[in-house]
Amino acid sequence: MPANDNNLSSSNNGPLLHPATEYKPGLVLMDEEAELKRKLNLFGHDVGTIPCFRNSFLYGITGGIGSGIVHFAVSSRLPSATKFGFWSYVGITFSYWCYCRYEFTMTKFRYSQLTFAMKQNALKDGTDESFRSELQDEKKS
Repeated sequence: MPANDNNLSSSNNGPLLHPATEYKPGLVLMDEEAELKRKLNLFGHDVGTIPCFRNSFLYGITGGIGSGIVHFAVSSRLPSATKFGFWSYVGITFSYWCYCRYEFTMTKFRYSQLTFAMKQNALKDGTDESFRSELQDEKKS
């Protein structure tokens, strides 16, 4: 039997593969982490970085589907239930988006106030104006 049979092996002494499944050095298959890190861009912004985007749409979708199914179960009219489900989706998504963004903004504002107060306290630490000296004065009273 010949040492190098073209039907049984390739030039790198491995098994002969179909050209579509042949090993290509530059080809890297996506694993689960890389697949999760894919970005969905909407109007030039990655939707994963937009606060409240995901939750707003998930709550809107589930609320719209649920309300549409309940409306259909009660009325048995499909066009009316579809419209009701769609407008419920729009209303829930918009309402939760506004609520979530308000809470996000207020939390961000509170953190900025806290950061400023901590920096001011660090500057005044050890003086009569520091927060610790105020607490000690209150305890003495």
